[in-house]
Amino acid sequence: MTGLANWLISGLSGLGGWVILLGLSIVAALWLDVDSARRHILLARWRVGVWVPAALHLPILAAALKVPFDEGLVSIFALLSLVGVALSAGVAVGFATRFRGMMGCVKGHPPYPNKYKLCPVCARETVPGMPGYVPNLGVNRTLAGTAKANLGRTSAGTPRRPRIKVDAWLVTEDGNLYQLNMRETTIGRNAECDIRLWDTSTSRSHAKIAEEKGVYTIYDLGSVVGTYINGKRVRRPEPIKQGDIITFGAGTKMVFTLDLDFMATPAQQEMG
Repeated sequence: MTGLANWLISGLSGLGGWVILLGLSIVAALWLDVDSARRHILLARWRVGVWVPAALHLPILAAALKVPFDEGLVSIFALLSLVGVALSAGVAVGFATRFRGMMGCVKGHPPYPNKYKLCPVCARETVPGMPGYVPNLGVNRTLAGTAKANLGRTSAGTPRRPRIKVDAWLVTEDGNLYQLNMRETTIGRNAECDIRLWDTSTSRSHAKIAEEKGVYTIYDLGSVVGTYINGKRVRRPEPIKQGDIITFGAGTKMVFTLDLDFMATPAQQEMG
């Protein structure tokens, strides 16, 4: 039997070193439970992932309770116990790193950065006309006001060498037109983007629209709050068509059109 196995079974004056390893696993699991509850980031896979490794301590516990096992098995049990504490600690550290500076929503919406102060999904649901709007939620009026103030805030990006334009536009709620480029149009808060967004819930490089032979495809570039087509989140490249309502982040909404006369029809009423 290895020295590690001996220590785990009879160390600490006969109590057994397994107590320390099991205790570390439990501390890591309890910390994750408390921290996730405090920040409303109640994701079951993380909580399960930190508690399950604690079961790897059970074999060495059985050996410590004098259940007869072959010495080779006891050595394996000792290694399993080390793996268990390493996994529990690793999941706890991973959770702390992944969700550093983030909060969850009491309604179960995805976690969001602390700097937003308000849940972006809740904000979107409080603004009439936005995809996902639910009337009479009774949420804080400040929440709706924050999102409303950002609606339609866009501008052209930093001037660059002229690009070839195509007959396709994004139209904001207040009627501003942004003509798309051939091949690629970038969208985000970065001044280098072709269409610059000012809504703080959007990312610096938020999305792009690619054009190929008259077919237009939108890509979300890993934004935190997301890009939506007619209320559905873009999780992979998605084709867009005439009249689609595209929402960037929590508060910037535009209509995609290939025909400016379309914007004079009742279809534009869907935006507001």
